Amino acid sequence: MSRMGEIEAMRIEWYAARMLPLKNAGRRTAIVNARHETYTDKAGQPRKRAVAGTGERMFVHELLLRRAGFEVFLPCRKEWRVTDRHRKRKTLVSYPLLTGWLFLGWPEGEARWGKLSDMGIVQGVVCDAGSPARIKESEMQEMMRRWGAGRLAPEHHRYLRTHREFEVGDTVKVVEGPFEGFSFDVIDISSAGVSGLLQIFGREFPADFAADQVEAVDTWHRYIDETS
Repeated sequence: MSRMGEIEAMRIEWYAARMLPLKNAGRRTAIVNARHETYTDKAGQPRKRAVAGTGERMFVHELLLRRAGFEVFLPCRKEWRVTDRHRKRKTLVSYPLLTGWLFLGWPEGEARWGKLSDMGIVQGVVCDAGSPARIKESEMQEMMRRWGAGRLAPEHHRYLRTHREFEVGDTVKVVEGPFEGFSFDVIDISSAGVSGLLQIFGREFPADFAADQVEAVDTWHRYIDETS
C-alpha cells in the first residue's frame, strides 16, 4: 500500500491548541517552496531572493508544527488586499479565523504530548474535566469543508465535498474568492467546476468557479442560522 493509502486509512486524534506568541512578533508568516533568483545589491554583492508570485505563505506556528510531523488545520478567511502600494496590485491574503488558535493532531494511539511540549510553541489545549478534549472526527470534517479554503494538506482533501449539493438551475452563493457573497443561477456543471452568470453593475458576466467555491443558497442560509 502506498504512503498516501496509509495516510487515508489513519484516524487522527485532533485537539484545539492555543499558541504562544512568537518572540519575533513582526514575522507571523513565512514563504515556503518558492523559486529563487540571483541579483546584485547596491553594494555590488550577489544576493538571492524569492521570485514574486512563487511559493506558499504559511503561518509560522503552522509551518513549525507541520515540519515536526503534526497534522495541522488552521481555519482561515481570505481577503483581497493591496500588498504593493506602488503598483496597486491586490493579493489574496489569509487571516486566521481564530487568532492564536489552531487544530493539531497525530495518528490515533501515538503519544506525542511530550514532543509537542518540547517544541515550546503551544500554551495549552482545550480540556474537558482536566484532560485534553479530543475533537470528534465528524466535527473536524465539517470544519474542513467550511473553512479549508485551499489550505488543507493533500491527505485531508478527502474531507471536502465528494458530491454536488446543487444542480443546473439552482441558485448558489460564492463563498470563496473575490466574488464572495455574489449569488447566481447555475447554467452548467462539469468536472472543471460550475458556470453561471454574475450580475455586476446591472450587467451579466459569465463566470466559472471551482465546485468548492460555491454553496447552494439553502445550505448557506442554514449555516448562518446555526452560527448567528
